[in-house]
Parts: sequence; C-alpha cells; structure tokens
Amino acid sequence: MGKRGPASTAVGGYGNITAKGYRRIYCATQKRFRMEHVVVWESVYGEISDGYQIHHINGDKLDNRIENLTCINALHHKRIHSGCELRPDGWYKPPPIVTGK
Repeated sequence: MGKRGPASTAVGGYGNITAKGYRRIYCATQKRFRMEHVVVWESVYGEISDGYQIHHINGDKLDNRIENLTCINALHHKRIHSGCELRPDGWYKPPPIVTGK
C-alpha cells in the first residue's frame, strides 16, 4: 500500500491528509481508502456521474459538510480553480496583476 500522508489534525483527528490537502478515509465496506468529500456526497446523493467532481463551496478542503459540497462538471471545476469567473456573458479570466517595473 502506498504512503497515506500525515494523520489528520482536524477535529476528530481521523483519516489522513493528502499532499493536496484533502482528507482520505478508510471505507471498511469497500476495503479501500477514499476521499471523504466523495464519500459524504455519495452517502446523500448516490454515485457521481462520469465527468463530474465534488467542489468545496467555501474553499476549505477539510470542510466536508454536505451543505459545503456541490457536484459540478470537471471543466467548470477546473475553471473555478484556475481563477476564472462566471459572468452573465460567459467565463472570464482576469489578467494577472503586475506590480513594479
């Protein structure tokens, strides 16, 4: 089995934190480790459709309350995390902020 990462220091202290900051937990029913936010989503809404991912609304990767999770398509998710904004006329990527000369 691969490296699991450090033990969680979040409330409850369960699971391990991945290099990207997500909590991974052991699912005894499936006999494997899974991302906690995916397990929480699937426990309420069922299996995630192909091409969709679970997004943390408030940006806190350890806040896996169902009210903080939303299921969005992979492209939308990528755009959110690359700094794009969804505006009434479509997606917009703000130019980088340049400071100094």
